[in-house]
Amino acid sequence: MTRLRSLLQQVCSVLLLLAVGAEALKFDVQAGNGHDKNSRRCIRNFVSRDMLVVVTAIVDGYKGDGMQLNMHISDATGNEYGKPKDIAGEQRTVFTSHADAPFDVCFENILTNSRYVDNPYRHVELDIDIGADAKDWSAIQATEKLKPVETELRRIEEMVAEVVSEMDYLRSREQTLRDTNESTNTRVKWFGFGTTFLLIGLWGWQIMYLRAYFSVMLVVGMSALPSEIPAVVGRQKTTKNTHTMASVRPATRAVAFARTPLSALLRLPPKRFESSSSSNPQQPARDLDVGELQGATFKIEPLRRVGEDAATMRARLLYQSRKRGTLESDLLLSTFASTRLATMTPTQLAEYDLFLDENDWDIYYWATQDAEELTSASSTSSTTTSTSQQSGSGSGAAVVVEGGKTDPAAQQSPRPGEWAQTVGTFKPAYRPVPARWKGSEVLRLLRAHVESRRGSGRGGMGFMPALEEYKM
Repeated sequence: MTRLRSLLQQVCSVLLLLAVGAEALKFDVQAGNGHDKNSRRCIRNFVSRDMLVVVTAIVDGYKGDGMQLNMHISDATGNEYGKPKDIAGEQRTVFTSHADAPFDVCFENILTNSRYVDNPYRHVELDIDIGADAKDWSAIQATEKLKPVETELRRIEEMVAEVVSEMDYLRSREQTLRDTNESTNTRVKWFGFGTTFLLIGLWGWQIMYLRAYFSVMLVVGMSALPSEIPAVVGRQKTTKNTHTMASVRPATRAVAFARTPLSALLRLPPKRFESSSSSNPQQPARDLDVGELQGATFKIEPLRRVGEDAATMRARLLYQSRKRGTLESDLLLSTFASTRLATMTPTQLAEYDLFLDENDWDIYYWATQDAEELTSASSTSSTTTSTSQQSGSGSGAAVVVEGGKTDPAAQQSPRPGEWAQTVGTFKPAYRPVPARWKGSEVLRLLRAHVESRRGSGRGGMGFMPALEEYKM
C-alpha cells in the first residue's frame, strides 16, 4: 500500500511539472513586408471584467538585426491595452480588463531593410497569467509578512472566488439563452396561430366570392335562356311535353341550364338572337355585331393583321379554316379553302378574313340552310309557340301548326327516361343572315360549295383535305 501511494505521488508530480511547463506558448513569427499574412500571429484568450492580466513575452534576437517585432493587445469590444513596438528580450504588459470579452495578443514581424537576412524568423515564448496567477505572491508575502501556508491559502481562496465568479457568469448566460428560447417559442406560436387564422379567413372569403360569382353567372344565364330549352334538354321525368321555364322550379332551371350543351344553346329560335340591350319592345331588333354576345355587356374584338403579303395571308386563312373548334365547321371550311382559297382575289381574301371572325355555328347554318328553310323554320316556330300558349300544355294535347294542321309528334306519349321532353318539341335550327353578309361574295361561294358537294355520289364533306402549302 505504501509503495502504491508513493507511485501515485510520483505520477502526479510528473503531470504537475508537465502542466506547469505547458503554461508557456512557443512559436515562430516569419518576417515580411507588413502585408503578408504569414508575418502576423495572434493568440486569443477570454477574460472576465475587472480581471488582472499579465502578458509576458520573451523574444530572441536584438534590435537592428533587420527585423522589427511589434506586439498589439486589444479585446473584441475595441479596448486597447498595449502596443509596444520593436521588442526584444523580455516584454511584460500588465492591464485590467474592461469587459467580459476575449482579447487578442498579436505579433507582427516586419523587415526593416532590403538586405538579406539569414534567419527571417523571431522566436516568441508567450505566457499569459490571469487573476490569481497574475499576482506576485512573493512580493505579497514579503509585504504583508505572511507565512507560506497563509500565502498559499490566500491564493487558493482567490482561485476559488474566480471559479465561483465564472459559474455565476455561466448561469447568467444560461438564463439569457433560456429567456431567448422561450421568447422565440412564444413568437413562433403566435405566428402559427396568426397564419392559421389568416388562411381560414382567406378560405372563407374565397367560398363567399365563388358563391356570389356563380350566383351572378346563373342569373345572367337564366335571363338569357329562353323557355324552350328545358323542354329540349331537360332530364326531369314528367308526363307533359310542353313545359316552359315558368313551370319549372329555380333549382330545376339551374340544373337544366348547367346541362345544356353548346350545340343546344346555339340552336335557338329567332328571339334568342334579337337584341336585348333595349328594354323598349317597340324598337326594331338589330343584328349582333362581330364579337358581340347575346345578353352580355362586353364585346370581344377580333384581332386584325396588317402588312401581310398574299402568301402569308392565304397560309393563315388556311389554318383558321381547318382549326375552328367544331368538327362541322372544320370539314366545311377546310374543303372550301382547299377549293377556293388559292384563286381568291385580294378583295375576296380580305372579306373571307372578316367572315372567319363570325361564330362557327352561324357560319355553318348560313352556308347549309337556304332561304326557304329559314323562312319556314321561322314561321313554324312562331306559329307553334303562339298556338301552344293559347291552347294550353296538357298531357297528350295536339299542337296546331301553320295551316290549321296538327303535329302528329305532339300527340305521341312522352318517352321514358332522359327523352321524356323531346317528343313534339323539336324545332329546326335557325340562323338569320345579318345585313352585313347579305349579298356577300364569300357567302355565295360557300353556299355554292355546299350545294356542289351535297347529295349521294358527290363525296360530301366527310374527310378533311390534304394540307396545301403556299409558297412565300
